[in-house]
Amino acid sequence: MLMSAELIRIMKLLEENDIDALAFKGPALAQMAYGDITLRQYSDLDVLTKKEDIYQIDALLKAQGYERLLALTPVQEKTWIKYAHDMGLIHYPKGVHFEMH
Repeated sequence: MLMSAELIRIMKLLEENDIDALAFKGPALAQMAYGDITLRQYSDLDVLTKKEDIYQIDALLKAQGYERLLALTPVQEKTWIKYAHDMGLIHYPKGVHFEMH
């Protein structure tokens, strides 16, 4: 339930900043497939977004206490985003792993 609440909070933050995003897998899939977020286990929160919004989302979540999972140089980061198509962040005190795709 805490992860679902955090997903709702993040989605609201993105909406307030005019960022289009779509939650998928995790609690979103549980709700769609089973009608109940508690009927599926998940360990992270996944959001689909536009590539050009990744850095704005990164900054917004860092301001909320999130940290990147990987420490990359600017060149590595550019390559990672181009080929891996995701970026992971974690909020250690909350124990929440967030991925934007």
